[in-house]
Amino acid sequence: FRFRNFRLWSGANVISTTGSWMQVLAANWLLLTATGSATQMGLGILVSTLPVLLLGPWAGTLADRLPARPMLSVTQLTHALLSVVLAVVATSDLNPVGWVYATMLTAGVINSIEGPMLGRFGSTLVDRDHLGPALAAGSLIGSGARVVGMSLGGTLIAATGPSLLFLIDTRSFL
Repeated sequence: FRFRNFRLWSGANVISTTGSWMQVLAANWLLLTATGSATQMGLGILVSTLPVLLLGPWAGTLADRLPARPMLSVTQLTHALLSVVLAVVATSDLNPVGWVYATMLTAGVINSIEGPMLGRFGSTLVDRDHLGPALAAGSLIGSGARVVGMSLGGTLIAATGPSLLFLIDTRSFL
């Protein structure tokens, strides 16, 4: 953490990852409450993770060829827009199932490109001698933010419903 840009990036990563896991919880909650089916919720998880599995090698190659900073700005803004869509759907009379699946699929495609790009970008923030500890810190940050995001999300969803979590996620990407 002796590198200023790495500290800034790590702080932003904590906020964004916490918000992302809150949204994952809220999207799955929205599916479960709309359908009453754990199978439909599981299908939502599949829809969001399958693009990473299927597009991973191609997306990693693409991520290596594109400029990281502007592309990460685009992916973060796209994630924020998807969160807004989910917040609107959660507060409207629309049937949320198709909307949730579409946004989860879109987010999965974005994640397949964004993941490798984030790794490449993060590795440029420290010198070579500090890369190992920086990667370890990034892993700890991601795991910790996952726990905090799901815990905080579970508490908030019980009190407010899913729409607030989507708005918090929107803010976390901004």
